[in-house]
Amino acid sequence: GKYQKKAYNVKYKLRKQRKSQRESLMQQQGMTREEAEAKLGPLEIPKDENPPPTPVASSYFMQRQARIEPEAKKLACILRKNPNVDLNVLGEFLGEPLQLNHLVRESFVSTFNFRGLSIDAALRTFLESFRLPKEAQQIDRCLQSFSSSFHEQNPSYMES
Repeated sequence: GKYQKKAYNVKYKLRKQRKSQRESLMQQQGMTREEAEAKLGPLEIPKDENPPPTPVASSYFMQRQARIEPEAKKLACILRKNPNVDLNVLGEFLGEPLQLNHLVRESFVSTFNFRGLSIDAALRTFLESFRLPKEAQQIDRCLQSFSSSFHEQNPSYMES
């Protein structure tokens, strides 16, 4: 971003300055490139007094999530219980990577009770509620949410 561009520009200017100093030594004193580099010493790039801001769990993201989450839960319940929802469109919506879609997907999956079900029965129940989208990444997102919810509700399912 903006910080990286600024840091790059500082390094670029220092290297350009170094090159002109080296070429000046080579022309005026007849030094080789290696001798001029040895005389100049290592290139020192100063530490930035203003390092880039470190996102503390991205405060904007967290604030936005706090505002959206209750709405996402309501929307997930509506989508789950309304028989008039187009199952193909629902699958496409749930598979999108946006924050709202993610929150709705997680809330949608949490409306299912997978306790005590075998994994194939739980997956069948889950997949009957919408049609899987066509893109592999969207399918992966839906199944990842399903598997997290299934494991959360059945923690001892895969114990041997």
